[in-house]
Order: sequence, then C-alpha cells, then structure tokens
Amino acid sequence: MAKFELDVWITRDFSRDWTHVVKGSFTDPQVAMNGATDLFCYNRNSGIGAFFATVRSGHLNDGTVVSDGPRQVGPNHTFHNRWTHIVYGPFQAAVQLLFYDASSGVGEFYSTDGHGNLTLKKRHTGWRTSWTQILAGRFGNANLLFYDPAAGLGAFYRVDALGAIHLVREATGWRESWHSIVKGNFSNSPNDDLLFYDKSAGAAEFYRLDATAGMTQFHQDLGWRKTWQKIVPGQFLQKSTFDGLLFYEEGTGFTKFYATDGHANISKIDVNLGNPWALPWKEILAGEFTPNLGIIGTSRLCCYDAKDGTLRYFYFEPATIKTLIDLNGKWASGGVPGPTISSAFTSLTIDMSAFHRPSAHGSIEDASTITVTFPDDATFTAKLQLPNMIKWANHSTWTKV
Repeated sequence: MAKFELDVWITRDFSRDWTHVVKGSFTDPQVAMNGATDLFCYNRNSGIGAFFATVRSGHLNDGTVVSDGPRQVGPNHTFHNRWTHIVYGPFQAAVQLLFYDASSGVGEFYSTDGHGNLTLKKRHTGWRTSWTQILAGRFGNANLLFYDPAAGLGAFYRVDALGAIHLVREATGWRESWHSIVKGNFSNSPNDDLLFYDKSAGAAEFYRLDATAGMTQFHQDLGWRKTWQKIVPGQFLQKSTFDGLLFYEEGTGFTKFYATDGHANISKIDVNLGNPWALPWKEILAGEFTPNLGIIGTSRLCCYDAKDGTLRYFYFEPATIKTLIDLNGKWASGGVPGPTISSAFTSLTIDMSAFHRPSAHGSIEDASTITVTFPDDATFTAKLQLPNMIKWANHSTWTKV
C-alpha cells in the first residue's frame, strides 16, 4: 500500500535543447515566489543559457501578468566556452555559479544580481581536464569538491569572495568507479555528508566530513542495485531529521524513495508515483518548487524531459484509497446504532462514545481491508462487503446506518 502519492502542480512546455538544468536561488523575490527554487538552463550545443524564476500566477510589482511555473528572468547569455559542468554554490555572497569546460580545463566563477544578469568574478585556466564530478557544499572549511576517476583523486577547495580557489585537502586512493557522489544530511554532522555510489559494483559508502574536509566512513552497503542512474537527496518525510533519497533508473523509469536514519541505514518510503511520473526524465531536482501544497515541509520536485520538451512540478500528498463502501458516518454494531467513523486519506478514527468506550484509531489497507486498534480491547482487521457491511476478524459485523 502506498502511504504517499505524487501529485502534479503544473506541467509546462519547455525547450528540448537544454543540456543542463541547474537549481539555485537566482532571482529577486518580487519576480518569484518567496523562497522558491529557481533554474539556470544551458544549451551546450549553442552556448546559450538563461535564468528562470518559479512564479505564481498574478501580477508582478511592475504590473506584468504572469502564470504559474517557470518564467525567464533577464536576457539569454551566450558563452564562448562549451561548458561541461555548471555548479551552484553559493560559494560566497558574491559568487554563486561555477562554469567548467573539461575539454579545455577552463573554469569561470560568476555572480548573479537577481534579475538574470551575470558578472564574471574570475577566470581560471590550466585546470585538470579529467574532473568528472564537481560538488558544492559545506565541507568544513572547504566548499567545493572535484573528483578525478582516472587518478582516483578527490580535491577539496575553498572559494573566496573574488572567485579564487584555495586547496584545503587532496585525497588519493579513491575508487576509480564512483558513478555518483551525492551530498546531503545523513548524520548529525554540522557539515554536509557524502554518499558515494559505485554503479558497476552496487556499492555505497557514506562519509562524514570534519572541519578540514577530512572524511570518516560511517556506513557501507554492498547490495545496492546496479542500475541507478540518478540519486537525488531531499526532504521526503515531514519533519524528518535526515535527508531521504530518490533513486531513478534511466530507460525504465523505475523509481524508489528511501528514508535515512542518521546512520545511513535506508528504509523504503511507499510512494504511488502515478501516470504523470512516466516520462523519461533527464533531470530530477528536489527543492522548494511549488506553493504550499500537499505535505508541508517536504521537498517538491521539478522534472525535465528533454525528449518531449516538458517541465513538470510534483508535490507529496498522503495517499488516498477509494474503499468499496464509504466508511464515513454512523454504523450499527449488533443491530444497535453507535460507532461513528471518520476517515481522512488512509487514516480512520472511530467514535465509540455511544458505548462508553474510548475512540479507536486505524488505517485503510486497501479498497476492502481496514485495521483498527480499540484501546480497551485489541487490534482487529476487517473486510468490507457490499453493500454496507464491515466484517471483523472476531466474526462480529457492523452495518452502515
């Protein structure tokens, strides 16, 4: 049984040409939802990039009428280099974006002004051309991680307010086969933790980082699937202390959600994805992409399908199950009217005060099965039978009044 389901806020046509879709905070709140996550999109084939705010329908301060969804802010930007990696920090208040071209070893740091404009802070040349993964995060006194699989090397750097970089720690002897390196809150560390996933081996390792970017492994799992193409961290359970993980298999679209417990043990979150999820997602991003819909405090998802030119926003809702009989209302027990059932999503409350008994609570398991705990008795499972009967496991029955 799915305990949660993904609902769609909006779906919008979007260019098929973007090779990179990067989330961040790029726009002035007056042209976006306050606190909403924005996008920077880039087409490596043409060298063109643009910022998009996530907006609600209505009027901007200047009177412009806008509709829900992505709205371009500022001009198109044309770059001479063909960037292979675009990383959002922010690294400092004045430095938000890193552009890196693996073919030339060029890196450029930029600031943004909230209105879709970019200012070059510093251009670097002579960088390795073998960096395949670059992450920004809170890595102690470092805020940037580079990974070179050919050399089995990880390098942590600090980016200053001028866009200069300073080596904090270089780590050798890393696996040459890490497919994904994911930052998130997986322990009680004050810094970001790191998850390393080796797709070919089905292996995962979790690490804490100290104040100088030193790494300590706190969990290893050698039994993961060998087919995950994307691993996305996010707040997928309300009020969860630690980040959850979304796993996505390219080609099949097979998707799973898991919670983590602070020790990197994972447990499945039952989510009904629904038909709107069944697109070949090029990018899956977790952030504050929708208004306050669904379960407050959980991540919202922005998904980009380059094949069909679609941008779709999802949010989490408690799962609902349509039962054979409408459970809400008064029921008769032994022919005597009394119990009153109230259902919401998959939860049940039964008012037993007519029999001078405490209220009972339970859940809807599927369309014809419920489970209820009576605090003065026991927990019972029951089957729903048309047209109007609940048949309990202790052989008693209730009928709808």
